[in-house]
Amino acid sequence: MLFAREEDVQGEQSAVVTSVPFALGVVPWRQGGILRVTVIVKATFSAKTSPMTPASAPQPYRISDAHYKNQPMARVIAASDRVPQKPRVDVTVLGHAHANRGQSVAEMTARVALMQAGRFAIDKRVRVVGARVADDSPPVPFIRMPIVYERALGGIGTAENPIGCGEEDADDDDRPNILDPNDPSRPIGFGPIGAAWPIRKKRLGATSARDVESPLMVLPDEFDLSFFQSAPEDQQIDELSPDAVLILEGFDPERQSVEVELPCARAMGAIYGLEVSDPDMATHIEFRADTLHVDVDNWIATITFRGHVEILDESRLDQMVVATGIGIGGLAPVIPALRPPPERIKSAAEVSPAAASENMGGTLMLGNDAPVRGPALPFAPGYAGALSKAKKRSSETLVLPLSAWSKGPTRNLSTETLALPPSSPELMQPSPPTPQPAVAQFSSTPAVAPGPLPISPPPLLPLVPRAEPEIRLADAPAPAMPVASAEEPARRPEEIVDIDRYGFVSAHLAERGAKPDQVLRTQDIDPVIWRKADRFWRQELKREMAEGIPDKLPKFEEAFVRGWESLHPGRFGVEHYARLTIAEREARIVRELRAQGVEPSMGMRLRRVWRRRIESDQALRAAFKALVDVKRPETRAEAR
Repeated sequence: MLFAREEDVQGEQSAVVTSVPFALGVVPWRQGGILRVTVIVKATFSAKTSPMTPASAPQPYRISDAHYKNQPMARVIAASDRVPQKPRVDVTVLGHAHANRGQSVAEMTARVALMQAGRFAIDKRVRVVGARVADDSPPVPFIRMPIVYERALGGIGTAENPIGCGEEDADDDDRPNILDPNDPSRPIGFGPIGAAWPIRKKRLGATSARDVESPLMVLPDEFDLSFFQSAPEDQQIDELSPDAVLILEGFDPERQSVEVELPCARAMGAIYGLEVSDPDMATHIEFRADTLHVDVDNWIATITFRGHVEILDESRLDQMVVATGIGIGGLAPVIPALRPPPERIKSAAEVSPAAASENMGGTLMLGNDAPVRGPALPFAPGYAGALSKAKKRSSETLVLPLSAWSKGPTRNLSTETLALPPSSPELMQPSPPTPQPAVAQFSSTPAVAPGPLPISPPPLLPLVPRAEPEIRLADAPAPAMPVASAEEPARRPEEIVDIDRYGFVSAHLAERGAKPDQVLRTQDIDPVIWRKADRFWRQELKREMAEGIPDKLPKFEEAFVRGWESLHPGRFGVEHYARLTIAEREARIVRELRAQGVEPSMGMRLRRVWRRRIESDQALRAAFKALVDVKRPETRAEAR
């Protein structure tokens, strides 16, 4: 199994190249008889500036909770990243309470708040008091106090905080310093809650910890996924806005209040190699940011994205290539468009399942074995040789097989892809050969190439050479050359068949059993004009996909869907999209598409188009929201 990584960077207005360091991980898991693979992208940022900027080095990918000084009964300083799915978003903060400008205080308040969409998604305070000999004794003034669970109310037998202090049999000087301002009898803190703590462990139910920790995670149908939430319940939210503002009060000795805007980060990814008939077909991963962790002492923040796909054909696991990218500051994420050469893929099967590689983004560890330095197979991203002024990129490839982690029946995989519609052999032109990728030498800090890379992306669809003409050109009568009017210059093929018309007609041509000549005749398009327009728009759309700045692609997809809808009136509407949305949240989207009788590739295109329609149409948005609220319990009942 191969992992490629690529960072999108800011640089359009500046010559400075800024990469986003991130760690990459994967979790294969099975639930309800369905095998899935979750891809985890953990990006690291500096919180010293607002908005946050890429950090100089990544925080590592962790396969288990990291405890202070490696002591199991100490606080968790970084929660495990090896999580298949989180129903909600975790927001956790570590740090010290600081008296303002070094002036000692006996008591103060520390606050963590998250503002998004004009309201507080989180607004939480803790009361920080100095050391006390007894509950009613005055606190000793302090300048700096760690906000940790060891200093909060709790202790052995306390489900919410088994490592706390202040229980009845404690020593006289063992009094909690971190208190809930509203209820002093309740444990409180801002940091992660350990997976072994009773408050989380009870959510395992009858599931053994061994099943959750195994290389192939096996979860029963009724498993409570909230077990994987590491934040206190009042620090869990439904969604994390990319431009949310984090407010920290009492954490900085010089600034009473610090406001830091998130970096507007987004992740994208694709898996290659899942489709037997077309190994270069991309199954796109939709990522969701589900974890924000901030270490205020070091002003480091991590934002973790997760996305998963159903694996229906286990035989393809050895050939999987996972490519991910991070975009910040409004730039679209860009992912590698090429698989490595076949000989590189072959070498992946020879790597031990326990092998792990540490790249710029951290350590990729998929089991509990000690990490082994695996072969690094970097390859240059193939965006038509684009290292543009606006975007400069670096990439690495890590090799890990997955077959040893999963056992069970095999099924066929349906994929989501941005592939363009098929064209008939009569209408296609041969494509120039794709140059072989240049393979760079591995280094822990990828270098930016000084110029364009000698790679172009693979054709989106197999192109069939045109048949030889039945008569020689020399024998054919010379056609009369049309004379363009001076007042009305000749229109180019892409002007005659603009992007809207191209998308609409493409949908008709893509229909099963469609006859190209008949379709073009019905649409009043000359086959020669169509062939030239088809070649032009394919190249244009491929260029957009490579550069990651879609302009014509959304228009093409909208027109394609309109063409499909003209052939299938009433087949798909806001109600169908609502059902797909609910199914996606419940990780059963492929089954829902089958239930609706829609081909998976078309279903994914419908989903993207309808998402844009709902975002831009207030009436549709209201109807969609009402349907989702009504359909959710009904759909869950059907799923059961």
